[in-house]
Amino acid sequence: MSNVFFVLYFYITIQYSETANILAIFPTPSISHQVVFRPLMHELVKRGHRVTIITTDPAFNEKQRPANLTEIDVHDISYKIWQEYALTANGDDNNLEDKSVIFLSDLQSYLDKSTKGVVYMSFGSIIQTSLFSQEIIELFIDVFSKLPYNVLIKWDSELPGCPDNVKVGKWFPQTDLLRHKNVKLFITHVGYQSMSESIDAGIPIVGIPMAADEWYNMELCLKHGIGIKLDFKYLTKENIKGAINTVIGNECYRDNIIRLRNLIHDQPQSPLDLAVWWTEYVLRHGGATHLRSAAAHMRWTEYYEINLILCLLLLILIFTFSIIYSVKLFVNKLVSGQFISTNCTPNTATQRCDREKMQ
Repeated sequence: MSNVFFVLYFYITIQYSETANILAIFPTPSISHQVVFRPLMHELVKRGHRVTIITTDPAFNEKQRPANLTEIDVHDISYKIWQEYALTANGDDNNLEDKSVIFLSDLQSYLDKSTKGVVYMSFGSIIQTSLFSQEIIELFIDVFSKLPYNVLIKWDSELPGCPDNVKVGKWFPQTDLLRHKNVKLFITHVGYQSMSESIDAGIPIVGIPMAADEWYNMELCLKHGIGIKLDFKYLTKENIKGAINTVIGNECYRDNIIRLRNLIHDQPQSPLDLAVWWTEYVLRHGGATHLRSAAAHMRWTEYYEINLILCLLLLILIFTFSIIYSVKLFVNKLVSGQFISTNCTPNTATQRCDREKMQ
């Protein structure tokens, strides 16, 4: 009888489970730009979907990888292109699972013992900090050496001469680190992920935007009162130290970021559940074509209203040439003497000419 129930259960499961082949492409040569998609991909795998991921940093080795997950590694190709053309790739130490062990042992102990507080500084996984000038490095080190807090710095290369309260690493498990109770401040480039993780952890920031969307992200932080902005070109010991002391010393920054976090978290379901639901919604409805924008099937000439633009330009040209022609015609007639005063009749004009000849 138990076998019958097992077969029936298996049949129902097969009949009503809807799985699909899913292709995900994440070619960005940055580990931080890969891990953000992993929860969704792994959840889809757990739900039985057959997922193929093109990635620069595979999450599993051959033995650990689930049977319905395929990871196509383009690490060497993608990082090489980035290094050649952008000179900002950081492709070392990509096994995030191994890195997390550091947090659970040495780093956890370091944070627990930092009872006066911890300042964490990271400029992400794309900006190559080893290219910073020695002057900038000395600015930070000098300021950090005089702080009463311990300092963790994510840096691509070794930083000789660091004081005892400064610990340098090529990678830190940032999400877990920021959630530690002793972390007081995050000095960041204000990349979108770093900003989001800071808000999620309730840690105020000192932002030093450098590229892309970072200036816009920083303006959002200023709007919500969750940090202070510093200009990378005009960094000094005074403004770095002043920003750190202000953000840590003024509780309004932490209160504001916790308030913002609570607003974001007040949702009917978790972001992961929402992402999974919409992914499967699109699968259930054959691509959800009803949600596609009408612009998806337009030619670019239609989308940008090229015909209308050309008509407007033609009208403007016709009007302009008409004005020019009219002005030119008026000037020519004026110069040729075709326009004579209305007070001068043809007879009086002839008489005037005769008098001038006699004189």
